[in-house]
Amino acid sequence: MLLIIDASTVRGEPQADADTANTGHPEDAGTNDAPAATDLPTPPAWTLLHDPTGTEPTRLQGYGAIDPAHAETLAPQAKIITIPTVTTPKPASRLIVVGDRGLAPPIDPTGHGGFDIPPPGALIYRPPDRMRAEITYLDRRCRYPYCSRPSHECELDHLVKFNHADPLAGGWSVPYNFAPLCRPDHHRKHDGGWIPTMHTDRTITWHNLRTGETIITHPR
Repeated sequence: MLLIIDASTVRGEPQADADTANTGHPEDAGTNDAPAATDLPTPPAWTLLHDPTGTEPTRLQGYGAIDPAHAETLAPQAKIITIPTVTTPKPASRLIVVGDRGLAPPIDPTGHGGFDIPPPGALIYRPPDRMRAEITYLDRRCRYPYCSRPSHECELDHLVKFNHADPLAGGWSVPYNFAPLCRPDHHRKHDGGWIPTMHTDRTITWHNLRTGETIITHPR
């Protein structure tokens, strides 16, 4: 009797199974229906604030202004927020003071931002993302006295309190009634130590009821 021994068996090499042996390609033995890691969607790595007019440089959220070439490189993997053209509502006094003649006039003590009737979204407490992007673009730091925390780390505060029971009677959700305040200063503002007044040039006069001190903060 002739006994035939496979050399691979002697060497201890693994034997191909029946499915593999037919093709000679181990990868053909089965299929994996699960998507590869590279096929899964990934969130944008960065957020860019883009001015369509070209007046302001593109800003990388959390960093600041970046040059156009860098912005172009990041754009394919970034969430891009286009900064809307800011429409300045009619101020209550119909007057804007410029030069060295003092502060611009208050925009509106009622917190209606100079509007006679509420624009769309004004009676909704939470501002849309588009408005938040606009406010943090205009006011790049916390607007509370003695604070400079970046606005993208802040909360948006209704300078004149929003009235949940009667939104028409309270401060409205409009750009001239919003300012970025970091969380600690947001709480301080609600404690009533400093009373803010927004002006038509977005300066804010803060008056301390306890000490009588007045401090002006500017968009920056």
